[in-house]
Amino acid sequence: MKIIVVIAALLGALISGCSNSDEFKNLSEADSHAVIKGIGDVSIGSVNGLPTSFWRLSEEFLIPDGEAVITPSFSSHHHTCGYMTMEFKAVEDHTYEVSRKLVQKEAGEITATPHPSTPKGWIIHDPRDLVKLVGVTNPKAHELILISQREEYVFGEKSADLAVRRYREMYP
Repeated sequence: MKIIVVIAALLGALISGCSNSDEFKNLSEADSHAVIKGIGDVSIGSVNGLPTSFWRLSEEFLIPDGEAVITPSFSSHHHTCGYMTMEFKAVEDHTYEVSRKLVQKEAGEITATPHPSTPKGWIIHDPRDLVKLVGVTNPKAHELILISQREEYVFGEKSADLAVRRYREMYP
């Protein structure tokens, strides 16, 4: 009897797709919308404050036109990192792509700001590792909309300088 209950619960979870009511849900094709997608190993972690499903990281998202807020991330076999939130105005019937761009080590100063809720916690901003949001509706003229820096967290250091030093040791 217990086996039947367990199998029924597992089957129910598979049928429902493990969806969460607090996840971003695509608009209908019939609704006014824009399309956004991550390119390569870049994914869209949230849209307008709602997380995307773990199972849909590489999917295109149909988002409402108007003010849009996305949180991109990059994932490789060894590491996942996040980027600063990107806010932009999504235009109906436009398509946007988010891709990663690494720049030369001398591209800018790595900085640290205090973590808002954790003592000895620091938010690192790395201008060498960027994601860019590009409008690709017109194949002849891609439009750069926004660039966002990598954000990492370092905990346990007394100062911003020590946090940046530790970050540089981890990511030279």
